[in-house]
Amino acid sequence: MSSLTLVFGTLLYAGIKLCGYALFAKVLNRLFSRSRNIWKIGVVRTLLGVVLGLAHNAFFLNFFKVSMGRAPLGGEDTWLYFLFLVILRILEWGLIIYWFYDKDFQQKKPVFTGIILGILWSFVLDIP
Repeated sequence: MSSLTLVFGTLLYAGIKLCGYALFAKVLNRLFSRSRNIWKIGVVRTLLGVVLGLAHNAFFLNFFKVSMGRAPLGGEDTWLYFLFLVILRILEWGLIIYWFYDKDFQQKKPVFTGIILGILWSFVLDIP
């Protein structure tokens, strides 16, 4: 794979994530009955995902038996990779809700719904 292809693919992936997360911020705005800047949320969520996602992948590639291709395609610890990915995404969406919508997690139903839908949406955006 050429460097140009890698750069283009990475930028395209980040752009899809950014737009997808901004779109999901509209869902969060409705859930919490608050109007927040969807692009700001999209940027923050994308950056959070890049930083924590790189750390997650580096950790699993170095310490567990997970083989990587376009996705973790095999290895005996693949189930553990996805378990920790779900936990990581709970944290990521929890932080987004905390920072932008509900610092005390007082609104239990919107918080729970936002986190669950956010996790599902993140996996949808991962589909190549």
